[in-house]
Amino acid sequence: MFFLGRHCAFDLAAAQARREDLNWKRPVFIWGLIGGLVPIFWGILGFILFNMKQSMWSDLFWSAVYLTCPPWLLPENAFSEWITPPLNGALYGGVALLIVLIRRRAGGIWMALFVGVLLTAFLAGAAYVADMFHAATLSSYLFWPNSLLQGLAPCIPLNNGKADLCEGSPTSASFP
Repeated sequence: MFFLGRHCAFDLAAAQARREDLNWKRPVFIWGLIGGLVPIFWGILGFILFNMKQSMWSDLFWSAVYLTCPPWLLPENAFSEWITPPLNGALYGGVALLIVLIRRRAGGIWMALFVGVLLTAFLAGAAYVADMFHAATLSSYLFWPNSLLQGLAPCIPLNNGKADLCEGSPTSASFP
């Protein structure tokens, strides 16, 4: 504790603790706020582009919406337009909190590996359940690494040049 004058004391350790406390709260709050604004942005842009013809650009637009705002994939109900921004904000804030926690710890790489494996297992299970309920689009978005690899793997046709049946490979042999 430093004494500054007769009646003023400054506790350096307490000030550093408050600064460290703010160092993780600020980015989590900012990313949570950004995450809450993302569905509002996509909603306004979707309203403007409502009459856009079906094309590669419209598919790209909706893929970007679903990738940056996963709560948009929830079934539509009376509360979906009100609950999507807070859910997306919580998702972005949670990811920011994980990143902050990983950066603060010495064993952060092991924590990141554990979280990644756990998240991949959870998303694979959720994609499997979604596929059981015939929600193929939701299933492909939940298990997006599989969908990405399926799109990048070449199709070797087995039916005399027709691309409806492809030769199996480790990347093309999977569920959903």
